[in-house]
Amino acid sequence: MKTCIVYVVEAQRASQLTQHSIVGATLEGTAMSILRRTDIGVVLQDEAAQTPEAKTLMSLARCKQWIQIGDHNQLPPTVKCPLAKDALMEISLFERLIVE
Repeated sequence: MKTCIVYVVEAQRASQLTQHSIVGATLEGTAMSILRRTDIGVVLQDEAAQTPEAKTLMSLARCKQWIQIGDHNQLPPTVKCPLAKDALMEISLFERLIVE
């Protein structure tokens, strides 16, 4: 019963989102189930140079247009996991697009 209630609430929230032309969300939020059923026209990503590439790709895959704002000469993404560092995840997609 609890699962059914959750789906009903999510469906109501998703229908409310379609009534607005601008919705604010974190990059992780764009991958949440409530937004999966919603068309995302434009993602405006602030502080793009501080966002690890994987987080950026979550929202990039879901939108029609994508705008990044940032400065790759300022703070890089914060990555604490040694495995992620070994996998070169300390670079943002913003910086990769500029440098490479």
